[in-house]
Amino acid sequence: MIIAGAYPSLEKDKCDSSNIRLIEEAPLVLTDKVNLLLVYAKQKPATEVTLLFYNVPVIQTYYRKNRILYNKQELENLYRVLRLLELPNDVRGLTTDYTGEFYTLAIATTEDFLTRIVKAYENFDHYELGKCFGFPETAIEAFIGKRPMFNGFIEKGTALEYFTSFAFSADNYKEELESTSLRWQKTIEVLSPILYELTQSERQTDGSCYPNFHLKDLQ
Repeated sequence: MIIAGAYPSLEKDKCDSSNIRLIEEAPLVLTDKVNLLLVYAKQKPATEVTLLFYNVPVIQTYYRKNRILYNKQELENLYRVLRLLELPNDVRGLTTDYTGEFYTLAIATTEDFLTRIVKAYENFDHYELGKCFGFPETAIEAFIGKRPMFNGFIEKGTALEYFTSFAFSADNYKEELESTSLRWQKTIEVLSPILYELTQSERQTDGSCYPNFHLKDLQ
């Protein structure tokens, strides 16, 4: 059973298909699209995306090949998408050096959460950041050292691997998986089969593996 916790149950009919398509086609990498859809569906309070504008040719070639190089037109397109989704957003950081410009854009379900996530970054408040990103309370406490962290890992090839990118606590990891990872997975699977299929193909081809735990521990 998926535990909804403090989050509303997913109401597919309230998630407009045209808006979902906007997210699917947005000028973002897959992880950012997934998180943006979770925010739109009100299954997490906020997220952030980092936009890279490199001006060094060799770097441009690499990032264009990996589809994570942006231009100013794509930035305007992203702003247009966020306006249509009616999601508050703010450029919380801009870094410039000889290689180019790097924008970090905070996106939230409400103006309150937008203010909270921006302030959390300014204050290096990891607890508040975890709350804004929708991580479970006990998982946040494990990350900041208030309770033991689970030290296992996810096996490659499991369907949930893409949705476990936060620290789990040693004493509450099963509930954290049910209340958050399973809920996020189901949300994406139901609202956007296109994005869900991409998450599954990416986890199968990506050489990395999120450090959390074996699913056999849930049995």
